[in-house]
Amino acid sequence: MKKLTFALAALVALTLMVSSCKKDKDNPTPSTPAPQTKTQILTSHSWIAKSMVSNNVDFYPFMPACEKDNFLTFKANGTSTYDEGALKCDPSDPQVENGTWKFIANETKIIIDNSDTAEVQTLTAETLVIKIKFEDDEGKTGTMVNTFSKK
Repeated sequence: MKKLTFALAALVALTLMVSSCKKDKDNPTPSTPAPQTKTQILTSHSWIAKSMVSNNVDFYPFMPACEKDNFLTFKANGTSTYDEGALKCDPSDPQVENGTWKFIANETKIIIDNSDTAEVQTLTAETLVIKIKFEDDEGKTGTMVNTFSKK
């Protein structure tokens, strides 16, 4: 009797295992896509300025329209372009200027054109926020927080 009970239990267990395997094949678990790297996010589209704040003042509203439509494009190969957009302030300026970029400090900072280093405060599929330290004409230092959105 013990052999029959054991055989019956084994048969039930085997049936459950086979049916559960079949169920997994019929209803596969959806896989979650791998998160994008910061480079993939940064290079997935162009970026257009939305604010430029220094000392609690947003200078963006005071910029001329011919500067508000300018945009940046970062490419995965470390090159970048700065495009004047549809409105150019000076018709003799080139439409596009080429540059370079690279992440440093575990992708928490970005160097643009081998000179300007900016702290990356936010980088999502929709928003890029960078903080840049600068020195004005009088030798005073300050910071500017620039917010860009997906173009």
